[in-house]
Parts: sequence; structure tokens; C-alpha cells
Amino acid sequence: MRRAVLLLCLGGLACGAPDTTSPEHPSELARKPAGASAITVIDLGLSRGGEDSQPWAINDAGTVVGERGAWYAPYRAFRWVPNAEQGTVGAALDLPDFGGGSGRALGINNAEQIVGYSSTAGQSQRAFLYDGTIHDLGVPSGWSASYAHAVNDAQPRLVIGAAEQSPFARAAFVWTVAGAGPEYTISVSDPLPGLGGSQNVHSTEAWAVNEFGTVVGGAAHPAGGQRPVRWSAGSLEVTELALLPGQLGGFVYGVDAGGSMVGVGFPVSGGCLVALVWPAGSTSSTAPMALPGLGGCASEARAINDAGDIAGWATTRRGGSRAVLWTLDNGDYTVMDLGRLKGAVSSLATALNEPVASPGGTSVELTGWSTTGAQAFRGTLWKVSRSTP
Repeated sequence: MRRAVLLLCLGGLACGAPDTTSPEHPSELARKPAGASAITVIDLGLSRGGEDSQPWAINDAGTVVGERGAWYAPYRAFRWVPNAEQGTVGAALDLPDFGGGSGRALGINNAEQIVGYSSTAGQSQRAFLYDGTIHDLGVPSGWSASYAHAVNDAQPRLVIGAAEQSPFARAAFVWTVAGAGPEYTISVSDPLPGLGGSQNVHSTEAWAVNEFGTVVGGAAHPAGGQRPVRWSAGSLEVTELALLPGQLGGFVYGVDAGGSMVGVGFPVSGGCLVALVWPAGSTSSTAPMALPGLGGCASEARAINDAGDIAGWATTRRGGSRAVLWTLDNGDYTVMDLGRLKGAVSSLATALNEPVASPGGTSVELTGWSTTGAQAFRGTLWKVSRSTP
């Protein structure tokens, strides 16, 4: 049963549609695409029949976090930990909640701190940070619910997310988290500035933060639609980022340590999503670059690592979605179809970690899910091993 997939299928796009143009890729089977890379597709074993599992983030050690649960029961936040660093065998643990029986883990840093949100006994939503103990990040004054989307590795930690007054009033916030145990402290910013003045401060969403405090996401534009934005480190001054001709909206979903950003651009009504990358230092007049696709109409970039690798998805000629890895080589991006689990009809990638040395080259891990013909989500890990030129 398909749950809401945040912003992965904007514009009514059926990104779980079957793709009949190529054969299945079995679980845990390495294959060799063009470019001297080997891809191993691993079923994380997070869900069974009648259940879904959706990984949202992965850290450099290979720990994966997300949500899972039965189709007709509350979803639970989980952490999947490999038996060895960046290993392909591991075990999952459901995280505690605030008494409401449900939760969603959306971010993790290299200190194994996990952020997301959980329901209370009264079924309100509260942002949390988990480090062996679940910590309530609180709800900013005047707001009714809070959500944490990502956490960085800085000291003190920066957690970014949103607070809500109603389904139509959400604002981006930054929480600053320091210390541990009795010395644990949490403070929260004012709502991050929107576009067009204070009247739009309640129409912003923060999706990612880098180690230096640059925050990226989206904000409502006075003329209508959501626009991709960056909030500068420290000052949190907002900058609307440019789109390609014909695009009237978009979001930024990822930012690397150097300030390069990735996301998506889309027409206000109809049309196709296009995966975009904005170079570091982009201003409102700096045009982004469209990333290559797989021959279909749509694509979306969800995350970028410090090596310039980008995770996301793209549709094939027949419309089904595939998890992809974009790699930068001599100033140009190439796209790699990562395949899907055996028995699945589509896949997408939501996150990736930093590449590490491996025999003969490097390897990088991506996570996301594969979708079966019954519309069930299966948590998936892709390990891409690349030869040194």
C-alpha cells in the first residue's frame, strides 16, 4: 500500500509505474554496466508481505534510517546497522516514540544521531533527535507541530526542519543542539525568512544542511508556486535560485560541503520534473544545469555528496522510475541506472554517502526503495564499485 512519498512524485507523476523495457535485477547480484562500474542491489529485509519500508538517509558508516510498517498500521522509525562499516548485511531496530505509536526517521549524521518526527499520545507530531535516547526538540512558540528533516556533523549540531500551524502554514526552522546527558541543550531559531516579505514566512520548508550551516529548501513565491531557495550560513539570509526557461517552480533537496546544490524544477501545472544542479555560489541569476535522464520524461535529484555524486531517480522511455547515480567527470554528468530488486517494477534513490577506497578503485552506497507490482515498498541498498581510471 503506497504511503505519501513527501515530494518525490510531484505533479501527479506515476513514478512507481512498471517499466517493461529491461529485465529484473536480482537482489544481491552484482552486474557490470558501461563505465567499468559494478552495482550490487541488496534487499535490506526491512519489510515483508503487507508491509512497506522507505529508507530516507544513510551515513558514511552505512547506517540507514527511515520508516516501515504494515499497510494498515502506524509506521515506525527504524535504524538499520551493517555488521561491518559499509557492509551489506545488518540488522534493523525500531526507534522509540513519544507515546503515539508512530514515527519517521529522515536524517542521520556520522555521529549516529538520528532526526525525524514522532507522534505523541495525543497524536500531535514532534521533532526528535535520537542518540540512544529520544530527545524532544520541541515546538516553536505559537506553532502546533514540528518536523526534523536533517542533521549535520558540526559542533554544535544543526537540525533543520519545519513547524506547522495548519496544513497550509508551515515554516522552516533551525534547531541548535549541544552537549549530551545532563548538559544537553536545545535552542530554536525564528522562522527562516521567506520570499516577498513577512507575509510568506509561513510558506517555507528546509530539506538539507551542510557542515557550515548552509540550509536549502523551498519557499512560496508572491506570484504563486514554490521556488528553490538557499539560506546563507550564519545570517540565514534567503536567496531565490534560478530555474531553467519554462520552469515555474522547484525545490532544493541537497547541498554539499562546498555549496553545490541539487533538486528539481517543474512547471506549475502538468509537464515533467527535471533534476537540477546549482553550482556553489549560485545567485538568483545563475542558471542551473539539467542532469541527463534515462530517456523518459522526468527525473529528480535528492542528495549530493562531497565528491559530487548525486542520488535520485529518472523515468525510462516507458515511464517507470529507476534509481540513478549521477557522476561528475571532466565537468559533465553521466547517469547510471542502478536497477531494482527482483520482483520489483520500479525503484528510486533518496540518499548516498561518501565514496571510500575499495580494491581497484572506490565504492559508494545509495539507499531508497524498490516498488513491487503490488505497490509495496522494499528498502534497498545499492553498492556501486568504480574502477580507478
